[in-house]
Amino acid sequence: VQSTALKAATVQDTELVEEFLNKVRSVGPLGSSLEESEQKGIVEMAKNLPSLPNMANYPLEASTNYLLVYSDSSGSSSGKLWGPIAGDVSQIIVDDSAFINQVSLGPLQIALRASRKTRDDVNIQVFFHELTIRLFGNTIQQKSLEGGGNWKMLYVGKVQGKTLRVM
Repeated sequence: VQSTALKAATVQDTELVEEFLNKVRSVGPLGSSLEESEQKGIVEMAKNLPSLPNMANYPLEASTNYLLVYSDSSGSSSGKLWGPIAGDVSQIIVDDSAFINQVSLGPLQIALRASRKTRDDVNIQVFFHELTIRLFGNTIQQKSLEGGGNWKMLYVGKVQGKTLRVM
């Protein structure tokens, strides 16, 4: 009886996550272009997802490429480049702390090398190190960066065998 209840909860959890993914895919990756009420609705959906405990410490597999499905950030980390023009965003996990956020649009590639440090169960401090811009695979600009930010995890879990993170 107990295993049936757990299985039913897992099915319900999966349905909630799939409903969330369908919603964000229907509006596209640039949440900053949505009305504020729609952005808030998406954040509320994310907060209600059944997440794993200690989200910020969830291991990210090295050499894994995560794709950005949705962001309410108005910065270039969301893929937004100029006006309505946006590229595809991926995050390449290098090791336990290093990663590369990459925006690609045709032959243009903008890569931000950064590192992360867990602050608590839901917050991760991010440190920027280097920005590289490539065109047709050739580096046209590379510069050191300072600064950083904070990721607040809203959801971490496995969906159809893949890790989903909502920040």
